[in-house]
Amino acid sequence: MMTRNFEKRDFKRWFFYMDVLVLGVFALALVMLVRDAYAAGFYEAVAATDFYGTHFWAMVRDVAFLVAALSWIFYRYFKTTVRTLADPWT
Repeated sequence: MMTRNFEKRDFKRWFFYMDVLVLGVFALALVMLVRDAYAAGFYEAVAATDFYGTHFWAMVRDVAFLVAALSWIFYRYFKTTVRTLADPWT
């Protein structure tokens, strides 16, 4: 049985894949938030409260995904920035 030792470049590759995935989730959640906000506003204007409630809760779901994605993006950005500022000559 072979075991593989993970190196620093392997972790960098996996974090890169996760970053791309999180950016995709962010973009999709942003598009869905705009769509659900439009639909919720439309159904509120025509007084269709059932559809309004459905789209309003979908907006809450989209905001939750946006917050999670932005948290990951800011964490990775500031972690990289702090590491660069700590040793700027590397």
